[in-house]
Amino acid sequence: FWLKQDHGPKTFLTWAPTARHCCCWGLGAMVVLDGVEVKAFQSPELYAGVESVVVEVNGREETVFIDPVHGPKMLKVDGHIKTATMDFNWDSDSGTRGNHYANCKGWSRMTATEQKVMVHMVAKQNQKLRERLTAS
Repeated sequence: FWLKQDHGPKTFLTWAPTARHCCCWGLGAMVVLDGVEVKAFQSPELYAGVESVVVEVNGREETVFIDPVHGPKMLKVDGHIKTATMDFNWDSDSGTRGNHYANCKGWSRMTATEQKVMVHMVAKQNQKLRERLTAS
């Protein structure tokens, strides 16, 4: 498809084979697909201003803290907290670390559904890690 980018008085058209190859998607760009202009992705407001959310996991409540820019915070074995990432295993990923980060999707570029899934995944992982740490 063609990616239309408006930069003040100038408009640029760039060929992008797929949306995932386009680094500008989600940054105010416009896509022209078969002659039809499609508005750029807008980050959802689902968790805007939310510092934490309570999720039910296996019948118990788990609190997930959310960074407004980077998303849900995940516990690590050493007790530290890190920001979770959503990785996609596309065909271009050879399984090595060399191309790995090209397939990560940032919190602000996720759809509302992807954000919900990420929060639930982090809740499950945090709960499981706490269980493992208290059992040992």
